[in-house]
Amino acid sequence: MKGSLLVSLRNFIQSRPYRAALICYLAVAILFLVYVGKGIVSVRLEGYSPTIGYVSDLPVSFYGIYYFTFLALATSFLAGLLRNSGFPRSLLLAACGVSGYQFLYFISFVIAKGRLSLLIPSPGFPATSWQGFSTWMLAQLVFASLSLICYREFGIDKLLKIEGLVFLASTFVWAAWFNFDYPPFNNSVPIFFLNTVSMVSGSLLIPTAFSHKTATAKTANSRTVPEGIGETELRSPNLTQP
Repeated sequence: MKGSLLVSLRNFIQSRPYRAALICYLAVAILFLVYVGKGIVSVRLEGYSPTIGYVSDLPVSFYGIYYFTFLALATSFLAGLLRNSGFPRSLLLAACGVSGYQFLYFISFVIAKGRLSLLIPSPGFPATSWQGFSTWMLAQLVFASLSLICYREFGIDKLLKIEGLVFLASTFVWAAWFNFDYPPFNNSVPIFFLNTVSMVSGSLLIPTAFSHKTATAKTANSRTVPEGIGETELRSPNLTQP
């Protein structure tokens, strides 16, 4: 039953109606990101200067973006390459992975803080205050969905399970023991450590799931079999080799 459902889903994803719907969705998503992105970028440019931030003489941020964001991007990109996703696909999956993490963090944050009203973005999609936070996280969700462009075969393997457990554990400890404190309001070592582990592991989820190693291995190990010759005949020692 499960196998037939997966086959039906795979066939639907490969069908023309799905591809047409995906193209329409991606067009709307990109237009939305352009519209919302202008306000978000302008707020970022006004609020931060192109300088390096230091904590105890150690560089930790650039333009208000902390090192763990760059580390998550680099790790996710490398994971895609190691799982044979190719350069462009790995780059997009890495960016989508970081956006996916940001959205998961947002959900965890608003639940832990009891700000459930932030789950509904404000009309007009403002880019400032707490309403801007909701807009930012909606943009992260939409951007993460662009990973559908890279879809081949979704899979849950041991590596993805480990990443998920590390993400859940680090995020839970961060919320339960440190109330989601974050730099620059709290520059303690545990905060930096938990923020780094949570972001890197969470950002790896999409690149790992969308570059399922089993699917890659099947493709790599596939053999060209002459038409009409089954697996039994292929293994038979009586088969005359050319």
